[in-house]
Amino acid sequence: MGLNTTGFIIMPLPIPDNNQPYVYQDQILPIQKLKGGVNKKIMNKIISQINGMLTIYSRLLLVRVDIRLYQTNGKNTLIGKLMKQLVRALESHYKSKVGFFWVREQSTPKNNIHYHCFMMLDGRKAKNSFGLKPHFERACYLLADINYYFPDNCNYVINRNDINSLLLAIYRTSYLAKNHTKEFTPVGIRRFGCRSTQEK
Repeated sequence: MGLNTTGFIIMPLPIPDNNQPYVYQDQILPIQKLKGGVNKKIMNKIISQINGMLTIYSRLLLVRVDIRLYQTNGKNTLIGKLMKQLVRALESHYKSKVGFFWVREQSTPKNNIHYHCFMMLDGRKAKNSFGLKPHFERACYLLADINYYFPDNCNYVINRNDINSLLLAIYRTSYLAKNHTKEFTPVGIRRFGCRSTQEK
C-alpha cells in the first residue's frame, strides 16, 4: 500500500506516552520521542526505503541488527564490506532482492563505533532473524574487528495492504533517526547508508 500522498491525514499513535508527530509528504506520522531531536534527512530516507521495498514485495520482513566495531575512529569501510557480503549471500539464498539501512553512532569520541541496521527482505521467503544468523556469522568471521547482535523483538513484518503494520514499522525504525550519538562522527564521514531500491 505505502503511504497515501493524496491528502493531509493524521495517523493513530501506537504508544501515547512515547511519541511525537512527524510530517512526511503531507501526512502526520507517529515516531518515537528522540533525544536531541530527529534527523529529517535520515527519517525521510528510512520511510522512502520501506515504501520502495513495498512496491516490490507485498509482504516485507525488516530485521533489526546492531553492529559493533573494535575501533574508535575511521571511515565506514567495514560496514560497507559487511553489507556487500550480506546482500550477496542473502540474495543468493532467498533468490530475491535485499535492502538495508544503517546509521553510525558513537556515544563519546573515545567510545567504539557502532551501527544500528535494518535488513529488508521478501517476507514470503524470509520469516525471521534466524534465517539471517548463519550469514551474519560467516560475514563477521571473514571481517576482523566487527561483531553483530540481534536485539529482542528484532523482527517486523509489513503487509502492503495493512497500513497499521507500516505505521508500526516506521515508528520502530524511527529510533535510527535520532540526532543523539551521531554528533561525534568526523566531518566528511557519512552518518547513514542504504541500498537503493533501484540497485541490482
